[in-house]
Amino acid sequence: MDNVSSTSNSIPACPTIVPGIPIQVDARPVTAEPPTSINKPLRVLQWNIERGYQLDAVLKVLAQVDPDIAILQELDIHCVRSGETDQFNIIARTLGWNGGFVAEFEELHSPLRDSLTQGGGFHGNAIFSKFDMDLRAIVHQYQPVNWEKEGITFREPRRGGRVTLAATIRPPGQPPVLAYSAHLEVFCGLSHRVWQLAEILDDAYQQLPLFPHQLLFGDLNTMAHSWARLVPKYCRDQFRWRSFGRNEATWLTKYVLEFYRTEVDMVISQDKTVITQEEPKGTLPGKLVINRRLAVYGSKVFPERILQMALNPGFTDPWDTKRDITLTNFYGLYKGKLDWTLTMGFRCLSKLMGNHDYKASDHKYLVLELDYVEK
Repeated sequence: MDNVSSTSNSIPACPTIVPGIPIQVDARPVTAEPPTSINKPLRVLQWNIERGYQLDAVLKVLAQVDPDIAILQELDIHCVRSGETDQFNIIARTLGWNGGFVAEFEELHSPLRDSLTQGGGFHGNAIFSKFDMDLRAIVHQYQPVNWEKEGITFREPRRGGRVTLAATIRPPGQPPVLAYSAHLEVFCGLSHRVWQLAEILDDAYQQLPLFPHQLLFGDLNTMAHSWARLVPKYCRDQFRWRSFGRNEATWLTKYVLEFYRTEVDMVISQDKTVITQEEPKGTLPGKLVINRRLAVYGSKVFPERILQMALNPGFTDPWDTKRDITLTNFYGLYKGKLDWTLTMGFRCLSKLMGNHDYKASDHKYLVLELDYVEK
């Protein structure tokens, strides 16, 4: 599919877009015989495509990798900065995929924007698959930036807020997969992203009895380290200096992702890193489990509700938080692992990283080959 291009004029219009409301386009060929069973590892891809500035290059990569599930962030629909393309529709129909999209923002056309940021459309996250799927959205309760008021400050006037797309994907003959496409806030601080991630981790835990096989992929914007500390808009909390000596990905792993909810639920009393609180008399017997690693920073930084949610229900990540760099900036002086492929209920058979020259996007893409681990 080397001749894949976004220039086709035959792409139908996308459904009506409202920020926070998922839309779906199933562009799989109707003549194709659906497989009765998938007897091979799942190939899954994670990629922030940088507003689709280089959409033809993105399409070429997606066609070459040929994933069963592609989880993408930063898709534009009808924004001037990216040629007013409907990137969600183009990707789905060009590659013959079933696609889901949720807009995070209506990007307002404004004289404050330059040609590389000009709006006029929508911007959000997507999940594509070769299989049947159902969609829902997690509209984050915690929004570190009030974009309707602060958008002018960042010269990006917009309406909306951060939204994580969730899809229940059903590979034939295999258990369903619950997949998340997340893009956490960039103009905030490390602690604010923990709040947003905690909401997704809690949702994953609530869904675990029905869906033990899960993918939490996305651009988590774990960038509050190195030269970014010198730019206040990227480090707007006390961790601008308090986390000095660690990159944000390493900090997040230590304080959240290495703190497994499944383990503490089974052996609460033996884990010294967990605070437990007896429930009031008259309620069912049980314990309230919170993340003590975060609790040491105080309730003003991490309120109790966040401490209850910021527990890993079983996700693992196959990449190294220091060596596996997915974004380079400031002329190579800044590097970080911003992109994540957290899996649960799977065994990672192989992994690869691409777009090392950053020509197709300012992020590298990540690909995993996964095999089911039966519960």
